[in-house]
Amino acid sequence: MLRANARDLRNHRTFFLRRAAAIVIACLASSLAVACGDGKDRAGTASPRAGAPLERELGSDALRALVWTGLDGGASVQPPGDDDARFEYLSAMVTRVATGLGSRAIVARGDFDSLNPQEALETYDIVAGFLPGSVPLREGARLLPFLPVQGSLPQGCDASWWAVPWDKPYLAASAAQALMDMRGDGGLVSCIDAAAGAGSAAGYLDSIRYDGVLRAQYLDLNAEQLAWIRARRDSGGGLEAAVREGGQYAYTPRPDGSVEGFDFDLVVTLARSLGLELWLSVQTGIAQFFTRDGAMPPDLGQAPYDYTPDLLKKVDVYANPWGVTAWRKRMMTMTTIYPIRNQLAGREGEEVKTIRQLDGKRFAVVKDSVQEKTLAALADENGIGISFVYADGEDRLYELVRERAADYILDGSVVFALNVDKIRDMSLSPFFSELIGVAWASKKEDPAFSSILEDFFKASRTSGLMPSLWSKTFKMDFKYYMDAMALAETGQD
Repeated sequence: MLRANARDLRNHRTFFLRRAAAIVIACLASSLAVACGDGKDRAGTASPRAGAPLERELGSDALRALVWTGLDGGASVQPPGDDDARFEYLSAMVTRVATGLGSRAIVARGDFDSLNPQEALETYDIVAGFLPGSVPLREGARLLPFLPVQGSLPQGCDASWWAVPWDKPYLAASAAQALMDMRGDGGLVSCIDAAAGAGSAAGYLDSIRYDGVLRAQYLDLNAEQLAWIRARRDSGGGLEAAVREGGQYAYTPRPDGSVEGFDFDLVVTLARSLGLELWLSVQTGIAQFFTRDGAMPPDLGQAPYDYTPDLLKKVDVYANPWGVTAWRKRMMTMTTIYPIRNQLAGREGEEVKTIRQLDGKRFAVVKDSVQEKTLAALADENGIGISFVYADGEDRLYELVRERAADYILDGSVVFALNVDKIRDMSLSPFFSELIGVAWASKKEDPAFSSILEDFFKASRTSGLMPSLWSKTFKMDFKYYMDAMALAETGQD
């Protein structure tokens, strides 16, 4: 049975407000100091404000939170300080999360001896406390990794969690981002020190052998992976990623200085999960990702090249949606994020049913794109003649077909679904290929990082992170899309 101790809340109200204000100010000051940086080529993003969906989930501008300071296993697994200090500390953290979401927090204190976290989630938006991972909440809650605690796992470190009801995914994604911000900008350390005394955070984190990598944050990192992250942090380096500006739904700068895109959001979250700053190398063309000694091989995609591209030697990852092809797999480690099914868009009445119907046709493409190389390979394998009409951007592709300067566009089904307004007067035909993976690329010579990337994608799919970012950009349900791709692979409608 749930009991929220109203008397404790009243007794702590004045004390909490004073201390919480000081702690939040300290946290924000720490954030500002880190954000100023030193002018290197890097980028990040603020905690997301989900807007109307989040407001509907909360029901008002108030975030209702229950602070629960207990944890099975005894005080040895809790941060330093007594229950009062921990209550104050957790309340300040909840207040900071609520502020970042444009909301206000109403915090109550739970009775540890009788608290049932599952029942608490029927009343509260967040149960904020040192919940062990063993608490049976997986089916009814979204768990947010909060703080490392000493455990008996073989890795030597477990994590405590906050819990959010399963039917509030926007709140879970936004709160998780806010917690990651606090870990990344020093806010976590300063909040612990403010609640439990200066220097307490360092002593506590040292006592549990916490090295800044929260391995229970949906990642189960091995010794080699942890060593890669420590080495990068010890050297003062960040996570170095190359992106393509203007890549539709991947990296799109806005006039106000912000950046939108699924791949951008994902790489920002990856950097934060690893405790690294994100350093971006922004490219404007596709060819820049594949040069060797400054030049793009003219027969790339046909000849069996296996070199490491110039740009990839300088960065850790190409955070751009690349189609997985045989020639790319020879050159780089391709780590798949999601599958895609290719389709042809053309004028109504000119639908395609056989490969031979493509003979003599003109295709609108972006030069050096995977679409151009895929079509060239198809033509070569089947002995048909096709030609290309080059566009200076994705939007121009549709105009070329509409103007009859080209006959067809090749792209993924998800792209056409998102551009339904641009193809209302066109018709779609299936393309003659199987499902392909959409992936990021990393160096073959860096297997430790490639394995981190693979584990991050796998964990992001199951934790709710990737579905949340997917819905934000593509405006569709991730599970629905994946199920549709599975049906396409089996040939079902």
